[in-house]
Amino acid sequence: EFPDVPKYEMRLVVPGVDKGVAAVSANVHGTHFTEGFSIKETHNHTLWTGCTGIGTTRWLFGFLAQKGFDEANWPTMVRDKMKIVKTPKVLTWP
Repeated sequence: EFPDVPKYEMRLVVPGVDKGVAAVSANVHGTHFTEGFSIKETHNHTLWTGCTGIGTTRWLFGFLAQKGFDEANWPTMVRDKMKIVKTPKVLTWP
């Protein structure tokens, strides 16, 4: 048994890309795996499975594609949370 809509996506707008980029995906497997592996529930109710994926690098890509690399164009909330990371001095040997 499969649901009517087995996949849901949240897509981020990316300039120049018609479909954008999927940043979150939720898949509903229905009874595919529970029947396939004979997984049962105590009261014999129908069991469905599903999974969710969150692409943090895709979130970052979508953000930078919309706001750019210039921090002045970023929302204040984001700028306030940013911390400048100092690159450690590199030592060479010998």
